[in-house]
Parts: sequence; structure tokens; C-alpha cells
Amino acid sequence: MLLSMNSISCSLDVSHISHYNNVFSSLLNLRCYIAIPRLVQQLESQSHELYLFPDIHTWLMLVTCHSELGNISTAFSLLRSKIIDTGHRPTTSTLNHLLKALCQIGDTLLQSNVVLPLHHTQGFSVGP
Repeated sequence: MLLSMNSISCSLDVSHISHYNNVFSSLLNLRCYIAIPRLVQQLESQSHELYLFPDIHTWLMLVTCHSELGNISTAFSLLRSKIIDTGHRPTTSTLNHLLKALCQIGDTLLQSNVVLPLHHTQGFSVGP
């Protein structure tokens, strides 16, 4: 799926950030996690020309995308700099996505540090 801010702007006659957020939300529902950060980056680069600036909803969706993509440090950086430090509060959904991503990292670390070394121990088997 090849999208750009110009194609969205032209096709939707977008004049407010909420219109962009609706597009981002639709992409999020379709699990197009990689497209949203790219589109937000384009929006930011053109924000002064378009007089449109990402808002709290944009940042929450971006944190969710980075969490789902496994970019935990970027997700937490955005959470801190764009949400918490600006006086906003993260949504339950956003925190759930962060927690899910942390659990997936924990499972991977646990498996690589505990299960795999134990696998080579006599009498230990993985799986049912």
C-alpha cells in the first residue's frame, strides 16, 4: 500500500488533523502498523505548510504502532516526550499495546536464556 500525505490530502480534502487521525485509525484497525509512522513523519515535515500538527490522538496511535512493530524504545520515548511530558495521559489501549510488546520481548528473552540452554540438558524436552 503506497500512501503519501499529498494523496490523502487531495483525495479527502483534509483540512483538520482529526481527518488525518481518522485515516491513521483506519490503518491501525487494518494492522498497517508500518504505514502510520511513515505518514506521520510526512505530516510533521509538511505541518507548517499545511498548518496541521499531530495531536494527542496521533501520538497515541504512533506509540501503538511502534509497540506492535517491536520498537519499544521508540514507543517509550514517544510516550514520554509527546504524551506524558505534555501533560496528557496514555489510554488504556496504548498501555496494553506497550505491555503486550514488553511481554513478547520477555518471552523471547526467557526462551533464549532459559529454555534453549535447558533444552540441551539431559531429560529436558520442549513441547507437549
